[in-house]
Amino acid sequence: MEEVHWIYLVDYTGTPVEIFFNKKKEIAKPNYAVISNFLFGIREINKNLEDNKINKIEINQNYFFYIEEKSKELFFVIKSEKMTFIEKILDLLFKIKERFMKVFHMNEILAHEKKLELLDEFRNEVKELMNIKNSIKK
Repeated sequence: MEEVHWIYLVDYTGTPVEIFFNKKKEIAKPNYAVISNFLFGIREINKNLEDNKINKIEINQNYFFYIEEKSKELFFVIKSEKMTFIEKILDLLFKIKERFMKVFHMNEILAHEKKLELLDEFRNEVKELMNIKNSIKK
């Protein structure tokens, strides 16, 4: 999915949990603090987001798709080019959220090493969803 620039998972404070970049895109590495604050701002503006409802905002010829997972207090975001199939991105975002929930379901009290192992499993699943073997970088 070359039209995806990055996928961002942030907690309710705006702190990144996981970041995936599409290395096939010639994009400059973003300023993490600016992105976190931007995403936190979007979330604050839309405080009453519904679970499993994807929202979209357009900024500078790019789309930002986002969905909230209230039970885990997470915010999933995809930045893509404006010229993209919206349904394809929406499907991808739902699948990423579902896979994250499947991998981390009921696993809040795990040892740090096990959490890292689960995070690696999740990363591999996102790569698989993107149909790009080694193009997503954490």
